[in-house]
Amino acid sequence: MSHFFKQKHPYIALITVFLVVLLLGVAQLGSTVNPVPKDLPVLLVQTDSGEKLPTGQEMNFGKMIQEKITTIPGQTGSAAPLKWTMMRNEQEAIDAMNHEQAYAAIVIPADFSHKLGSLLTPQPDPSSLTVYVNQGMNNTAATMANQVISQMVLGINTQIREQLLAQVSQRGGTLTVEQTKAFASPIIVTTKNINTIGTNSSNGNAPLVLTQLVWFGAMVTTLLLNMASMKATQSGSRLHRLGIRASQLLSGLVITAVASASILLVTGQWLGLSIPNYWDIGLFMFFAGFIFSCSKLQL
Repeated sequence: MSHFFKQKHPYIALITVFLVVLLLGVAQLGSTVNPVPKDLPVLLVQTDSGEKLPTGQEMNFGKMIQEKITTIPGQTGSAAPLKWTMMRNEQEAIDAMNHEQAYAAIVIPADFSHKLGSLLTPQPDPSSLTVYVNQGMNNTAATMANQVISQMVLGINTQIREQLLAQVSQRGGTLTVEQTKAFASPIIVTTKNINTIGTNSSNGNAPLVLTQLVWFGAMVTTLLLNMASMKATQSGSRLHRLGIRASQLLSGLVITAVASASILLVTGQWLGLSIPNYWDIGLFMFFAGFIFSCSKLQL
């Protein structure tokens, strides 16, 4: 056993594991990506009952929005960013998101057109719609879906404003101060996050990040300990084979503990990852890393 610890490999493993954890931690948490949304499943609840405008024209702005957003094509040669599914009511949409069937949902209420029509009256009341963002399914994809929806709603707001202002122009009327304020944003969007993730959680990918770091640390530990074991065996320590194997396991325990502590230090303290319970998470990483290392050691 003493011959095993006289080698430099077990001590190099301590330093190497920390450097690998530092490098991969910075790579995972210190960088961002910008993927392009494609066929992201989202939901639409359209319950607008329509409205007869003061000009006598029948309008259903909710149906118009449905037709507009569900037929938006993707860029040339690519799929549409969102894939829409109709839902009967708001609760059905929420249930679907709770079962990870969609990244987001738009809910258009029954009085949507009625309130938009009120903008042509002296008592304007801006309409509203609700956007649900399902962070827990995948925060990155949910954020992309919400960004696409926000751009759609911005364009719809402009289109509806111009359409209603055309109605005012046809009547030769003027706008009151209240109407002018309401026309600035005919549709008020309320965004609600469901299945929310915590702050500083690597966009909800903290478990994946920590698992990858543990796995890489265990790989380095296994490699160096196997090298040390083979060298000890080749240098005439066959009579102490049992001691060498015990030394491997003991070194694996120590190095895995150092690796787990290094991961928590780098990710939690240096990079600011939110770690709710250092002790519990550290024990889990230690157990997972040690078991993986033992499975690959040449005992």
